[in-house]
Amino acid sequence: QLTLALRSPDGDEGYPGTLDVRVTYSLPTENTLKMDYVATSDKATPINLTNHAYWNLEDGGSTSVDKHVIRLDAAFYTPTDDDSIPTGEIRAVKNTPMDYATAPRVIGDGILDCDQGNGCDHNFVLSSGASEEGLRPVATLWSEKSGRLMKVWTTEPGVQFYTGNFLDGTLRRSDGAKGSPSVGIPYGKRAGLCLECQHFPDSIHRPHFPNIVLRPGETYTQTTVHEFSCAASQSSAFG
Repeated sequence: QLTLALRSPDGDEGYPGTLDVRVTYSLPTENTLKMDYVATSDKATPINLTNHAYWNLEDGGSTSVDKHVIRLDAAFYTPTDDDSIPTGEIRAVKNTPMDYATAPRVIGDGILDCDQGNGCDHNFVLSSGASEEGLRPVATLWSEKSGRLMKVWTTEPGVQFYTGNFLDGTLRRSDGAKGSPSVGIPYGKRAGLCLECQHFPDSIHRPHFPNIVLRPGETYTQTTVHEFSCAASQSSAFG
């Protein structure tokens, strides 16, 4: 396992309190990635940590994730304004282009009909209660071409589903010893997607959203788990 630590001093980027954060990456099994976060602060401060890894189960980003199939365990989402900030509304996804819950869905199907007209970059409200381990299901993601399957669980109440709408080829994949950030295959639009398990964005201004304020004497904790396998068909992936 690997543990990374950070001390953010009082006033760093305008946030109150000295914040001590640790994140531990571990491999509980040969096909499971687990991330455990712990944080404390000496002053009341907002905290909302997440992981921003991009996923492409088909070819590592050479092509888009449009043909991936996804299901989110989320019957509601938080609509956003023109600056991608939640409006405060919590809206049902059923019978809308934001419905990734009713059935597995090919990501590219109707993606331009999503709110803002440029794909997804929205917080989805997770539906299921937590298990005895404190984890709730988040998403199942599958590539028909590779057969790779990823399932995600978390302790958090939401997930930011981002379909790589603003990847523009500026970033490139390094190709081994000859590679560098400026050499290799460019990451084009929707070359990867993110499933950022977290509390709802802008919760500090929305008292009806789950609380994100960490106070002295309290300990912030979060766990997110990714499990990887293979499936030969969509029915076996989502059955």
